[in-house]
Amino acid sequence: MASTDEIIDTLDALATHCRPPVMSTDAKAMWLRDWCGDLQSFPIESIRGAAGVWRQSGQTKFPTPGQFLPLVRAADRAPAPVTRPEPWGPITDEAYQALSLTDKIWTHQKLAHEANMKAAQLWRALPETRAGNPPSWVKFETTEPSDWKAWRQREANHLAEAKRLLVGLKQSKERGAA
Repeated sequence: MASTDEIIDTLDALATHCRPPVMSTDAKAMWLRDWCGDLQSFPIESIRGAAGVWRQSGQTKFPTPGQFLPLVRAADRAPAPVTRPEPWGPITDEAYQALSLTDKIWTHQKLAHEANMKAAQLWRALPETRAGNPPSWVKFETTEPSDWKAWRQREANHLAEAKRLLVGLKQSKERGAA
């Protein structure tokens, strides 16, 4: 929850953009105490978000608590912004669920590529390949290492899921156009 200093700093920052009421020093101290009492149960991010909304609203006067608190409550309920994972980085189940359909397709294509690269590393690591005389695919498929099979299966699974999602995306676009 927000500290008194954080709330006062946020209110002072908002006051540079919106004209607060004119009052004596004692009245301002009571005014700030009331504001802090009203806002102390909210996270500072929600208070700052509400201040940003008010600042961008075009209002020139400082808000009353009755005008400001609904903005703070809305900011407090707002879901955290979804961030796209770093390129080629691991992705959690929660982050995957939050992705758009296009990003899910991209993620599966990326994971298929990674699996293909792992399988290729195994192929290049073979003594025959290093010697410049790689085995034929027929021979390699019959004697392939189990790791190679696992990586190829992962690649196939990710490509199949990307294809399934792509078909769904195309169908949804067709329904939207119809």
